[in-house]
Amino acid sequence: MAYGPDAALGGETALRRYGLDGDWAAEPVWLDLPHHRRVRRQPGIVIRRCRDLDGRLLGSREPPIVRLEVALLTVASRRPTTDAALALILDACRQRRTTPRRLLEELDRLRNLPRRRAITQVLRDANAGVESWLELVYLERVERAHGLPTASRQIVASVGGATVRRDCLYDPYGVIVELDGRTGHADVASQWRDMARDNAAAVDAMVTLRFGYQLAGDPCAAAAQVAAVLTHRGWPGHPTPCSPTCTVRAEGLGSPTARKRRIALPSSSRAD
Repeated sequence: MAYGPDAALGGETALRRYGLDGDWAAEPVWLDLPHHRRVRRQPGIVIRRCRDLDGRLLGSREPPIVRLEVALLTVASRRPTTDAALALILDACRQRRTTPRRLLEELDRLRNLPRRRAITQVLRDANAGVESWLELVYLERVERAHGLPTASRQIVASVGGATVRRDCLYDPYGVIVELDGRTGHADVASQWRDMARDNAAAVDAMVTLRFGYQLAGDPCAAAAQVAAVLTHRGWPGHPTPCSPTCTVRAEGLGSPTARKRRIALPSSSRAD
């Protein structure tokens, strides 16, 4: 390997070698080197010097390579936005290539990692069942930001003999929230599966609300819809406006007249 036997594959090159799904370019090659090394730069190679490289390697692999969790966290920390960083981490967990617990353990050793606080929080949420960036948006910007009750997440259910997972379940009120990014919901078979799941929920007297990526652009509209349905189904609480311009109102959800008015949702705020 270039730069000698103490160089290790790192960054995007390591993720590509591990087979993690993603748009990983073959070049440049990312190499991690011991911090004391001083080397001449070469075209097509990106060097990153580490103080504890030996403690980051995966066993005695040849060529040397950093652990998947190290590569994932360092690549995520270099993403241009925090949302992009968190989406990458959640996607790796969704692919079952690693776990939130293993990433949290690795994070304890990377004390100076950029965006460490945000990554720690999303890994704790992932440990509680959040599996995608869209689910994270719903948890943070809809549920928590507007004082909605806490849903159970990734609940296993049986539909027609098949096992399915419900993204968010407000079990005391029979309300389900499904969060549909394009991945896993774009083909016809997946759409039929989603329809069967929603119909089965209706048979069990449960209401399903379904949101896509428009959720990120207008989380307040989604919160108003979820709060209205929860109130109609017996939730005794009140949503909390997240800002002075929030379209959610804490007052007026309790009466039957207000419930009906809230449930008559405007077409501009319906999920596609």
